[in-house]
Amino acid sequence: MAAFGCGAMSNLVEARDIDGQLYVSAHNLIKAVERARKNGAEHERVRLLSMMTPNERRKLLVAQACAEAGVSLEDVMGSCRLSKVCRVRQKMFSIFRDEGMTLPEIGRFFGRDHTTVLYGIKVERERQWAGEQEQTFTGGQSF
Repeated sequence: MAAFGCGAMSNLVEARDIDGQLYVSAHNLIKAVERARKNGAEHERVRLLSMMTPNERRKLLVAQACAEAGVSLEDVMGSCRLSKVCRVRQKMFSIFRDEGMTLPEIGRFFGRDHTTVLYGIKVERERQWAGEQEQTFTGGQSF
């Protein structure tokens, strides 16, 4: 388990060395945190997370959402306008807003204007509301 900790530390250092381009190494951080979780090394996972800055933790959350959705982190953080990518980005806008970040803070994080963030949150909330309404009308069954 000691070798695992050393590898995770080097990934963390590598990520901090490329300030502003953290998402390039975020994949390595995700893998290290996930390996710790799967191996039952909760203390290792907590240690890795505690060493990260708030922006690093946010990038990790975005990277995890990208992995689940099957889109690239570079696309979500970049200017890609594909529907699937925009949905992940808008979902993260909404999550970060719910965590108390301001619209300008979220905009700076993603490299976007705060009005773009506001629109993305609106679209995401409408999407959530429509999904809830569909479940209400169909009784949770899909036709």
